[in-house]
Amino acid sequence: MTDTLSKLAARLALVERELTRTSRTARLAYSSIENGAIEIHDDDGGVRGVIGQQPDGTTGAIVVNGPPPPTPSLPLVEPALAGLHVTWDGAFADALAAPLDLARVQVHLLPSADAVPDVRWPTATIEASSGASVTIARSSYEGLWVRLVAVNTSGIPGPASEAVTAKPRQTSRNDLAVGAVGPDNLVAGSVTAAALAADAITGKVVTGGVVQTGTSGTRLVMSPTAGGTGVPALALYSGHPQETAPGTVSSTTTTVGTALQPVARLEAPRVDSGHAELYLRSPAQGGLGSFELDANSARPFCYIKGSGATNTDASRIELFAQDGSSGPASVAIVEGAQVFLRSGLAKTVLTGDGLSVDGDTVRLNSLTVTKDGWLTRSGEAWKPIAFASGWTGYGSQYGVGRFRLYPDSTLALRDLIRRTQTSAPATGEVLFTLPAGYRPATSIQLNLHAGTAGAALSLNIGTAGTVTINNISSAAATYLSTGSGYLSLNNIRFPVD
Repeated sequence: MTDTLSKLAARLALVERELTRTSRTARLAYSSIENGAIEIHDDDGGVRGVIGQQPDGTTGAIVVNGPPPPTPSLPLVEPALAGLHVTWDGAFADALAAPLDLARVQVHLLPSADAVPDVRWPTATIEASSGASVTIARSSYEGLWVRLVAVNTSGIPGPASEAVTAKPRQTSRNDLAVGAVGPDNLVAGSVTAAALAADAITGKVVTGGVVQTGTSGTRLVMSPTAGGTGVPALALYSGHPQETAPGTVSSTTTTVGTALQPVARLEAPRVDSGHAELYLRSPAQGGLGSFELDANSARPFCYIKGSGATNTDASRIELFAQDGSSGPASVAIVEGAQVFLRSGLAKTVLTGDGLSVDGDTVRLNSLTVTKDGWLTRSGEAWKPIAFASGWTGYGSQYGVGRFRLYPDSTLALRDLIRRTQTSAPATGEVLFTLPAGYRPATSIQLNLHAGTAGAALSLNIGTAGTVTINNISSAAATYLSTGSGYLSLNNIRFPVD
């Protein structure tokens, strides 16, 4: 019995020692969270924190549903160069200390004192809970209002502070005074094309230097000597692989006689021995104004020259073209009193007195005037007559019966025509009909003789072009009934207009 009690007492003492040792160790010293999380709840059961795996798959200790932080104290807002310097001292208007879940303080620049900050778009943030300063750059100098908003780690904003206003500071009325930035203030290569607006440089003078758009290929180069010795010009490089000299645009003066006149010149880039150019000279001090346009300055095969003034016979324009150094050439000269044209050895001069032509022929559209004074019309050769039944051309050396329109709008008939019928001719019998454009404006009647003496009759030509015989004498009727009697149309000519 005594032995049993001793064993029981020893066992109770062991349990007491184990219980004491266990109560002094951490409750989760040998525990783990497997693919889960521990939620922290407040007295009302709301979740305030999550330790472990988060809903988005990340792991950590996250504070949620925290209370809104207090209102930050008034910021200190000071003007800065082209900006504002904002300082928060770390204090709160309605709390003695910063909450432990304070994440940051947002800085908002607002257009008015009562504007409500949008916590989604702060202008800047202060991350230190003890306070800090930020400098905010501005592109204008209007006054702004600054308000601070505290945000906790749950992303919940608190009330905004009262607004404090200030204006960004300018160095002077125009930001940068003339001469404020000099060559010593710029680093070589620091000013690039991207930093220059198209209208940023106006009215400036560049002397003794070269301005160019490139160093090779197609480019423009503005140089004090591009137009020749002492003549500034804009040089035009075409990029042609055989180019020997660039084109230029230049202006200078020249003395003609005693007159000093301004000159402008445009030259195309040179590849061969010459180049195309335009030369302009303005009138001055009594000197004539003039111009010249050359296709090739080294080979005068094609050019236009002109000069003009108020003096008599002083204005003149000359146009010249030649097919190679030994080919045919033509020139046209227009002066105040005359126009002169020459092609080869033929020349024409038009003055107030008329047109003078020195050449073999003169052609005006379809008209041709020969040097002997003959006037012809191209395309108007003798045409054969289309006879009515019973009539035909005589043939042989007497012709087939023809008509022709002359440049003076007269129609001529020619040749002998023969009646092939053996019956007596009737009054108004149709010999032939002239086509349109070859008919008289009024009817014409001509008296003819048919073969033998006394065989008289008349030939009528109507406005519709019909040619008939009338007033036939008995002798003429007998003669024309033989089957071989003829009439002569030679020397018949009448107007058609």
